[in-house]
Amino acid sequence: MPLADISLAYWNTVLIFAGYIAIITLGQYVSMSSGSLSVAHAAMAGAGAYTGGLLTRDFGAPLPIAMLGGALVGFVFGIVLGFLSVRLHLLVAGLMTLAYSEVMVVVAFSLDYLGGANGLTGVPALTSFWLVYLMLAVLVLAIWRYDTSRLGYAARACRDDPRAAAAMGINVAWVKSLTFALGAAVAALGGVLRIHYTLVETPDGLGFYQGMNFLILAVFGGSYVVWGAVFGGFTLTVLPEILRFSAADRYILYGAVLTVIIIVRPQGVITRVPLGADGGARWAWRLRKRLMARLVAGGAKRPGEER
Repeated sequence: MPLADISLAYWNTVLIFAGYIAIITLGQYVSMSSGSLSVAHAAMAGAGAYTGGLLTRDFGAPLPIAMLGGALVGFVFGIVLGFLSVRLHLLVAGLMTLAYSEVMVVVAFSLDYLGGANGLTGVPALTSFWLVYLMLAVLVLAIWRYDTSRLGYAARACRDDPRAAAAMGINVAWVKSLTFALGAAVAALGGVLRIHYTLVETPDGLGFYQGMNFLILAVFGGSYVVWGAVFGGFTLTVLPEILRFSAADRYILYGAVLTVIIIVRPQGVITRVPLGADGGARWAWRLRKRLMARLVAGGAKRPGEER
């Protein structure tokens, strides 16, 4: 289907979809910022979606209360899962998050109150384009501030070298558990926005494959910077729609683009600018060079020269 034949309403839907996918991917980024490996963020988003959908459908709660309730449920699940997995080996902790997501699928299938295999339906349509992108902007600003806060620097230290972080007095278990829970809350918030647009949440959306998808989005965009999560979530959601000019082969092209990026940029498309010894030394050297040039231009002597 040519791009010119696709209506504005269609692209509005695609952009809303990309927006809340980017929000859930931001949650993945926050949890990964302290070195945790998680494939459970689809389940966290699903937990938020079920909670928010039930609050608006059965209790008549306004959307802000549903968003708050969904994020709170995600935070509680995240703090429990983060605390249980924090002292485990990275691979074992990742398997625990996999087990959690599959348990959530079974629970959602088994409870008739949640709709069983048919999913939760009857949810009011409350999510709009402007709401999604307002929340995305607020979360990007908040997480950017988090990155430069004491907690953000502590999380980065825990990810880079947990033993060195512990030697500096950082409570590694607390930092990892808290950041995992904060990321789960952000993902659950994205789930609340999703169900109030799609109007249905099924157990299939909570499992391993969906959780792995969010992990790929975060790693593809760049898991060391907040813009990487936004770029990965947004680009890999919109790209298949842009490739609709080749309906039969678009997913082959999609896979080819992914493969090329992984080979060329294994660290992700967007990476963090170094602020340590190398980056700081280069910046200081350039600043000193400019100052010396101005001093010489003004007739001053270089340090060490005789007047």
